[in-house]
Amino acid sequence: MAILRLISFALGLICSFSFAGQNSVWIIGEKTVSFYSPNQEVQTLEGISAQSSLVDPKTCHLWVQSQEGLLQIFPSLKVQTKTTSKEKILGSEILEDFFITFSDTSWTVRALSGDPVRSFPSLASQPVGLQGNKQIGFWSLQFDREENHLDLIHFDEFGKLLWSKPVSQSAELWSLPKLILIPALDQIWIGFTASSTTHAYSPMVELWTTNGERVKKYPFSDRGLLLDTCTTPNQDFLLARDIPSSPYTVPLFSFIELLSPSEKPKLLYQAFDNYLISSLQCSSDGFWVLQKSVLGGQKPLLVELSGQMQEKIVHSLKEPAWKIHACSLQ
Repeated sequence: MAILRLISFALGLICSFSFAGQNSVWIIGEKTVSFYSPNQEVQTLEGISAQSSLVDPKTCHLWVQSQEGLLQIFPSLKVQTKTTSKEKILGSEILEDFFITFSDTSWTVRALSGDPVRSFPSLASQPVGLQGNKQIGFWSLQFDREENHLDLIHFDEFGKLLWSKPVSQSAELWSLPKLILIPALDQIWIGFTASSTTHAYSPMVELWTTNGERVKKYPFSDRGLLLDTCTTPNQDFLLARDIPSSPYTVPLFSFIELLSPSEKPKLLYQAFDNYLISSLQCSSDGFWVLQKSVLGGQKPLLVELSGQMQEKIVHSLKEPAWKIHACSLQ
């Protein structure tokens, strides 16, 4: 697989992405929250177990939902706002000037201060992902773990459900689905891991229109997990997936690929051997990849990639981490 890393290096030189801005990233750990920017080393705030989180990509302000409630954290690691709400955060970044939290019975629209603006009855008992804006509406996924049902829902800013469409109703779903909206191209990308006729689990990606029409399915012939997805400033859809040598054994290999409606997946980057790409972020200045070792005793790696998918910096993190949020620090 070292040969594949060389191939991904060469393809990265061909598949160049254009970016502008200053790259920063939040790192969500098991009991820590850390911030990194080019002007400083990784700064860590301990004692916070973030169960869900999202970032304001324009200011780098972070919201986390913890056992203490909703916390707003600045890049300086100052905890600015604290509310006692136990609602979970929907989505991974601020949409326009608000964000949404949810409970089993209701959803709450919150201002950037964290104050509630309005509430409406729950649209989904287990929502995952949030994409859209006030002009065109919003999309989310209803992920029923027990029944293995996955639905795409569309609603307006006041909580009116416009429609709900089934995505997967029979296959066993293995991990949290991913939702990406590209409004300019009328594209909704849905990625998930499901059982198939050939493997116990394999990645599945579907392309939909914003009107709720399924355009195309992209099944993968290899066994493995769909790990994460993101969209570049050029409106390219990227996905990360793994290929284990056999179930629950090593070696294991993870990749980032470019997927377009009319072409086969194109390899862009291979992670280090036996590392899972647990989180992938497309930012204004390149890419961030959080890699987690499947072997004991190995620390997670935060890898910064250029627009040509070349490794710029590899940070060995001191604490376990599972998620990252990219933003532009002004």
